[in-house]
Amino acid sequence: MNNRDEAYKYIPTDKKRRKEIEVEVEDQEQRPKYTISVSDWLIVMLIQVIPVVNIIFLLIWAFGKRTPVSKSNWAKASLIVLGIIFVFYFLILLGTVSSFY
Repeated sequence: MNNRDEAYKYIPTDKKRRKEIEVEVEDQEQRPKYTISVSDWLIVMLIQVIPVVNIIFLLIWAFGKRTPVSKSNWAKASLIVLGIIFVFYFLILLGTVSSFY
C-alpha cells in the first residue's frame, strides 16, 4: 500500500460528512488571517471590562464570520470559562441558600 492509498483511507465516504468538511474548510478560508496587533488586543481588553457589553462582544467575536480565527478561538474559550465560572457560582449560591433551611 503506497502513501496515496493510505491518505485516501481517512477521507470520509459519507457524502453528508464530506459536505460538512468542505463547508468547514470554506469557512476557514473566508475568515481573515491577519495578525491582531497589540493595540487591537488592548481595545479588546477594555471592552471586556464593560459589563454586559463584554458578553455581547464575545458572542459576536466567537461566532462572527468576519472575525479572525485567533480572536474567534479566544472568544470561544472565554465563553467556556465564563460558563464554568457561572456554574461554579450558581452551585455556591445554591449551597449557601440551602444551608439556611
